[in-house]
Amino acid sequence: MTKIQSYFFVMLSIVVVTLSSCGKRMNNRITLWRNDRIPYGTYYAYKNLGHIFPNSTVMTSDESPETFGGSNYSSAYIIIGPTLRPSEDELKAILQHAISGNHVFISAMSIGDNLLDTFRLKQQYNDMFEDSLTVNIYDPGSGDTARFQYPGMKLDGYFSGMDSAVTNILGRNEHGQPNFVKFSYQGGGSVFIHYAPLA
Repeated sequence: MTKIQSYFFVMLSIVVVTLSSCGKRMNNRITLWRNDRIPYGTYYAYKNLGHIFPNSTVMTSDESPETFGGSNYSSAYIIIGPTLRPSEDELKAILQHAISGNHVFISAMSIGDNLLDTFRLKQQYNDMFEDSLTVNIYDPGSGDTARFQYPGMKLDGYFSGMDSAVTNILGRNEHGQPNFVKFSYQGGGSVFIHYAPLA
């Protein structure tokens, strides 16, 4: 290789390295916040609630579940975040909301022991450094299964113990471990607990 060729090769390498390092990098912060458009925010999920639940009013609140008011309409309370550790009064309010015929959907990476004990669940965590997240969702009515795979961090958990007499499994991770469960109440309400909020 001549001196000019060597110089050209070094300069080309520097340009390639510089251009590749100037590219936009993925934001790996996990916020699960409804206003964040980053990969681990929930902006797009939040904006599609009106499509998922047509003819419904979507409202947001940073208030404690203790502030739930009575309503003549059935409602769904959706909680998505990195952790959910309700106080005893908040837990009672969540349960009362479901007992009254409403629905509660909880998706978090870490859930408080008081909530888990109430539903007789035991939790386990998976390795968060794997390069993709896979979830399987079941339709108990039809028996159909849908598999979804997401690139990026895995960061999920599963239920290592449960009371099968009161727990309906709606989803599993790629290893077949349950990570999405439902508890039904006689008044028509239900509580859903999901352990893969990054999905």
